[in-house]
Amino acid sequence: YREFEEVKLPEFFYEERKIQDGKEFSEYCRKHNVTLATLPPNYYVQKEVDIQVRQLVTAGSEASFNLIKKLGNQTYINGYGPTESTVCATYWRRDPNWNDTRIPIGRPRLNAQIYIMQNDKLCGIGVPGELCIAGVGLAREYLNQPKLTEQKFVNNPFGEGRMYHS
Repeated sequence: YREFEEVKLPEFFYEERKIQDGKEFSEYCRKHNVTLATLPPNYYVQKEVDIQVRQLVTAGSEASFNLIKKLGNQTYINGYGPTESTVCATYWRRDPNWNDTRIPIGRPRLNAQIYIMQNDKLCGIGVPGELCIAGVGLAREYLNQPKLTEQKFVNNPFGEGRMYHS
């Protein structure tokens, strides 16, 4: 614990206004040779963010085709998942030959299980349904909302532990 007490973040991280300014954020990334960034997709697309990193990860909301166009050939990972499962329950790494207009949510991250369900039954491949998530990283509950917790966090019928109904 003591080791972490002494770590000091660069001044930039304490100044929210710098993050809100896409040009200033981009300049910071260039100045400090940032090689990996995890950003909300809308921030990267809508702000005047112009960064070239070795790898860009987006998470927190749905990725768009505009994001893919803006990225060019940068390595890109789409992290997907609700807050109840630590935001990145799945990931998709863009293949250089990928040219679809839909951005997949990908496969489960390590120690997560993903199920697509309708009511209490698993869906077949390509059949729409509700995303359900199990494994490490689930929230325990909704604070002071026991009924909602009981509805959304259920025993996992396919394995150990709990499962979250999105």
